[in-house]
Amino acid sequence: MPQVPATRTPTPDSALVPAAQQAYLAELGHLPANEVLAILLGQWAFECSHGGACMNYNLGAYKRGPGPDWCSFSTTEWLGDPPVETHMVCEFSAWPTLESAVEFCISSLYNHFTEAWSRAVLGDADGFVAGLKLRGYFTGPLLVYQAGVRKWRDFYLALLANDPSPTEPEIDPLHATAATLATTGLLDTDDPPA
Repeated sequence: MPQVPATRTPTPDSALVPAAQQAYLAELGHLPANEVLAILLGQWAFECSHGGACMNYNLGAYKRGPGPDWCSFSTTEWLGDPPVETHMVCEFSAWPTLESAVEFCISSLYNHFTEAWSRAVLGDADGFVAGLKLRGYFTGPLLVYQAGVRKWRDFYLALLANDPSPTEPEIDPLHATAATLATTGLLDTDDPPA
């Protein structure tokens, strides 16, 4: 797997939604229910700021390994117990096309994150995220990730229901994280970081 330059690859919904539907159909033999598709799209939107921060079509922020190529860039991880926000350079998988990335994401979630998948097909966004956390998919706080995926799921449910102008959620990850950590007792301050 060669290293490639880290390249921003915006993923507009007009391309992402049909690519996800086709990948789901190819993997499972049928189109997904809107509730299931909205959870998957919501998780990817949360991971890459609604496609605006997507790098090399890595929708799910998969670390180096599963993609055909890889790249590296600065990111935020939550390390330690209690978790501490840590900025570092990490190596991530990279895909040459949106379609190849979505195919991998659907297959990986279905085949390797069974606890998460079983909750997604029931329309349970929080259970889906808990299943991802159980398998070490992400390092961030569970409650923050769940809240973000729920908000994006709701956006995609409206979009998939042909709402002419679904409202994009306002998520400020830094302040949302601090507020959630403060309410769970993992942060020793009432003031979110500036």
